[in-house]
Amino acid sequence: MSRALLIASTVALALGAALPAAAADESDNWRLSFGFATDYRSKGTSKTLREPYAWISQEWHTDDENYFVSVGSARVQQSFGADIETEVRAGWRPEAAGFSFDLSGLYRYYPDADKTADRDYWEVTADVSRSVGPVAARLRVQYTPDAAGTSHAFVYYEARASYRLTPKWRASAAVGRRDTEDSIDYSAWNVGVDYRVDDNVDLDLRWYDTDADDRGKQYEDALVGAINFTF
Repeated sequence: MSRALLIASTVALALGAALPAAAADESDNWRLSFGFATDYRSKGTSKTLREPYAWISQEWHTDDENYFVSVGSARVQQSFGADIETEVRAGWRPEAAGFSFDLSGLYRYYPDADKTADRDYWEVTADVSRSVGPVAARLRVQYTPDAAGTSHAFVYYEARASYRLTPKWRASAAVGRRDTEDSIDYSAWNVGVDYRVDDNVDLDLRWYDTDADDRGKQYEDALVGAINFTF
């Protein structure tokens, strides 16, 4: 499937699903999100080799939003031949002593990956965050025992801080480290700003870089712009 067709089909699916979701009652337990960006960055590196992509996700959560399940899809360009990424995630978002937690498990599948590569993997994520006035901080740890493609176990750590400049503008920066069992270990960082247009739309402009620029295009620095929608 061509890249243009992949993007067009994802956009059509997102826009078609957005219409009934936008009309739903605000107390509904469903949340639709989709977006477009000039690059797909995950754990500091590019999953589309610095080319544009589109994504969509549908979430169901309990009335208190503490528990959730979501399904999603995105366009990628992976070294093991995959152009489509799909996922199912389930998790728990409790709060305690002024801290917010986001604990989740993820199953990700690449239906069009090379037959010789691993097409799927499991990943767990643990986030803890705290906000004090305009300042917020988050610590994240992610782990998988066997990644897709030819890689195996890895763990990723990231610290992020943000500052609310105005009710709509926020600046943030993050630094992370990925240690992989049999592939490239690297550090990554990003800095940028986001703007909340309204309750449904936000914009993000961010600079990404790693200390492994010489290891491939996916590790090179890039300025990434994104628009995200939530209904």
